[in-house]
Amino acid sequence: MQYGATGLRWLAAILLPVAAVLSHRNLPMVLALIGLAGFFQWRQLAVPRWSWAGFAFVGWAALTALWSPYSGAADWPAYMAALALILVGLSASGDARSDPVVFAAIVGTILLLGVEAATGGLIRDMTPPVSRPDKDDIATARGITEMLALAPAALLLAYRADKRLLLIPLVIALGWASVSFGIFANALAFVAAIGAGAFAYRWPKTGMRWAMIGAGLGFVVMPLFALALPPMETLTSLEAGPASWRMRLVIWKTIVSHLGDGWGTLVFGHGVEGLRVLGEQLGDMRLPGVEVAVNVVPTHAHNIYLQIWYDLGMGGCILALLALWQGAQRLGRHVHAPDMAAAVTAFIAMTVVFAAVDASLWTLWRVAGPILGAWALWRVTKRRFSD
Repeated sequence: MQYGATGLRWLAAILLPVAAVLSHRNLPMVLALIGLAGFFQWRQLAVPRWSWAGFAFVGWAALTALWSPYSGAADWPAYMAALALILVGLSASGDARSDPVVFAAIVGTILLLGVEAATGGLIRDMTPPVSRPDKDDIATARGITEMLALAPAALLLAYRADKRLLLIPLVIALGWASVSFGIFANALAFVAAIGAGAFAYRWPKTGMRWAMIGAGLGFVVMPLFALALPPMETLTSLEAGPASWRMRLVIWKTIVSHLGDGWGTLVFGHGVEGLRVLGEQLGDMRLPGVEVAVNVVPTHAHNIYLQIWYDLGMGGCILALLALWQGAQRLGRHVHAPDMAAAVTAFIAMTVVFAAVDASLWTLWRVAGPILGAWALWRVTKRRFSD
């Protein structure tokens, strides 16, 4: 059984660079393999009590399929059950044989993405099938998004394993990649992670505390920010600034204006994928400087906080906050070293940036990235790695 678990994690390590560099949407398969490996280690399988709020959130999301207007909502309870099983498996997944292989794959993938940034996507260009250059660039940028979630664990491991010279090329590769291929959220997340990590290294407890508070405040700040935006007529007539960010403002204003459709939906939400249905109902719009019509609310919400409010309601927000609080309690008891505090704080800051401006709750690869990043951080603190 142990050999089977090790083999699954080795397979995940082999597939990780392929997923991040060439096929970012397949990252959930890497997550599933690592989670499945945990079920081969029955003696170590134990779900920590502090994680129950997270499982309750997953269960609530599945329950909302009962009143969701989305035609495919009936499939989501099965997806949520699969995610819960993967999370259980992750709680036991890892051993001294396969952990170094997985981390070598993380480091190698980050360096490969650095090469892609330096060469303008040479690896992808050389790999069939031939695709549109703009689509290739976006796909590579999404692989960079995934690896930003795994980077704090890789950097922490290099620091603790006396491989500190490796930190320089890793940070350079991450920085260069994050400003390449046109996804501004990558650069913003990188800067936030570096800044928050440096602060937490100097003031560990304060840094982690404020990172967790900031993550929770998003559920209050984002709705208030959206409410304070100008009327829709003003937003759709703006000409200054990138079209993608003007579009975000329209999306956020639209979402918050539909939160008060009734007390029932405010408390229980519209149901899983409810926001997708709203977008289909509202149709398209035109923005100055954009040649084609765009969705008023696309399937990609660009804000997980507002998406939870709309799809899962106040119940989902409360469970998410409870999960954050329990996680903060656990981290506060077990994270004392400055290097670990810096890595965890950097991870939280990066995750919050993507949650606030770029992510979607129901996009599987976006969920897989932070989960894998959290698992990798846990594995770094679990044991000492051999050279």
